[in-house]
Amino acid sequence: MSLLRDVLKRGKPSSNGSGDGNLPLSSKRNVKSYASSVKSSGGASMRSLAESISSFYSTLTGSGPRVPKRRRADFSRLGVPEWYADDPPDLQAMPGTAGLSETLAFSIGHSTVMHPTDANMKSWLGVVLYSHAPPTNPMPMYHNGDKIAGEVRMILEKPESLSSIDVWFVLKSDSVIDTLKPPILTMTVNVWNRKKGDPSAVKAGSGPFKGKFPEGTFVFPFEFPALPNDTVVKHPDEERRKNKGRVPLPPTYFFSSVGSFSGNIKYTIGVNVSREGLTAIDEEFDVDVQYLPLARPLPRVRTPFPFLSTREDWPFAREVVGGWTLTPFGGRGRLGEELVEMEGILGIQEPAVYTAGQTLEFSLMLWSANPLMLEALAQPGAIEVGYYKSDVYALDALNPKNSSRKNRKLDRLAPGRIWLTDAGKPADDTPAPECALVKLPEPTGASPKSPTSPVAKVAPSSRMQQVWVADSEEADDGTLAGDAGDPELSKKGDDDEPPPSPTPSLDGLDDLEDPERVIRLDGEVRVPACSHPSFRFSSMAREYILHLLIRHPQYSHISPSATGIIAEVPVWYVLNRFGHLAPGAAQTQVDRATLPIKGAVIPVGDGAVRLPASVGHITTQKRPTFRAQRVAAF
Repeated sequence: MSLLRDVLKRGKPSSNGSGDGNLPLSSKRNVKSYASSVKSSGGASMRSLAESISSFYSTLTGSGPRVPKRRRADFSRLGVPEWYADDPPDLQAMPGTAGLSETLAFSIGHSTVMHPTDANMKSWLGVVLYSHAPPTNPMPMYHNGDKIAGEVRMILEKPESLSSIDVWFVLKSDSVIDTLKPPILTMTVNVWNRKKGDPSAVKAGSGPFKGKFPEGTFVFPFEFPALPNDTVVKHPDEERRKNKGRVPLPPTYFFSSVGSFSGNIKYTIGVNVSREGLTAIDEEFDVDVQYLPLARPLPRVRTPFPFLSTREDWPFAREVVGGWTLTPFGGRGRLGEELVEMEGILGIQEPAVYTAGQTLEFSLMLWSANPLMLEALAQPGAIEVGYYKSDVYALDALNPKNSSRKNRKLDRLAPGRIWLTDAGKPADDTPAPECALVKLPEPTGASPKSPTSPVAKVAPSSRMQQVWVADSEEADDGTLAGDAGDPELSKKGDDDEPPPSPTPSLDGLDDLEDPERVIRLDGEVRVPACSHPSFRFSSMAREYILHLLIRHPQYSHISPSATGIIAEVPVWYVLNRFGHLAPGAAQTQVDRATLPIKGAVIPVGDGAVRLPASVGHITTQKRPTFRAQRVAAF
């Protein structure tokens, strides 16, 4: 692989290249600088020099590996883990985020009872879970590092042949493409068994209990170890299946798209009651709980939009330049009867970490060789701005590729607005501008072909160089305005134009400047409250993106396939539930007996027997259950 391709690798500088540190690594100017250094290098062998020149010439002419045009925006790689052959090191926080400064006390209890099998029977077994859930939440809610705690409540009207009461915590991911997958995390706690002695009078060293479990009301407090902050995942590619990485513990999640995908990430608390006897039937019931990881976005240092003096300084791939994430994009189509193209840069400040209520500011630069296209598509009324959520359901959700862009579902969450930079930011109550029509030139008939006219052929993979050749045919009808066929750029018949070289050469490379027809716009989006934070996990991911759709009634879009020219940039959304609390104002200690309890509950009075609290542990054992497992895709 030539050194030139190393320069063009996305986000990876060449170890031998000498680019401008203030410009994107993949910009045209840095590529030209590298080409010049290769040409003037006296230490390189003739073979390596010839290979580099040949590769660079092939790139320009389109006869070999090509530098892509700025067309479709790169797919998101935010949250993609680092992969290791051995056990991965501890997970580092996402840049621009920080964890919670203190652990908050639980504020509410949720009670669930096991429904009796007979309508004439009363519920005799239930569990109360304490959590951080809001009063309106239907289930318990937990966050980073929480120790799930609660109590099993039981009322027996007569002695029963019970041998053990256990509480299980199971974190499991399940989808149509990885059924029967083992749990991600399992914890268990035994609140009573015969070895712990008489449940009505538990004392240390009382010895094993014999006989039936006595009647009465019993309360079994329990607590699990703290939830881990991360978990280990395997590389999704089969050939790299042994590689591992760390990702944050994923949130509770469910996604279903009819006919294509369904999957979920479930956190479950289960109670198992084991009975003795040949005809005895064990009892069990489950409670779904919600886990949402929290994080704080760090203050962002505001920096001006990077100065890119010419379009050749624009990157060809998403890069961070001057504290801004720059995403190139483009498209082509027809404006009236003329074939036109546009390229652009969408930039947001780095790090791209936001939470609810913050304002996401962005800048947009648009270029086109056709002034009518800029007049039509660079007006605020032709640009739809939105904040979107993207549910990714591909095997490569952990390692994004092209399929991640296709296997996703987009939903618009909030609109945004945009304005011309020169016009200034409009007032908040200013109505959205309308899309204005432009005056197109009158259609003209096709002129007769001349057998002696020159033809302008352009490398389809790049706008960096126009290669002129003589031919017996007229210029290609598909030549874009502003390319080699544009008389404003060059003319074949000039006396100072050198003849075509029969061998590859770097002399005179890209001496012709593109017409600098660039319009800049600025905009903003108010980030709404979202149900889930951004995350990545096996075969499932939740992303958030700033999405721009550029279209016009007089413009017919051709490529890339879409309803218009699309620009998008990923945003890492974090939940910060307690961000409004002042430092030290949060309650860290509380008497759980005073907390309100929501849901059907087993009543306990002063006469209830309260056993000592039991502490659980992480286990690799599988929870015993009679519930059916998913064995089919749908």
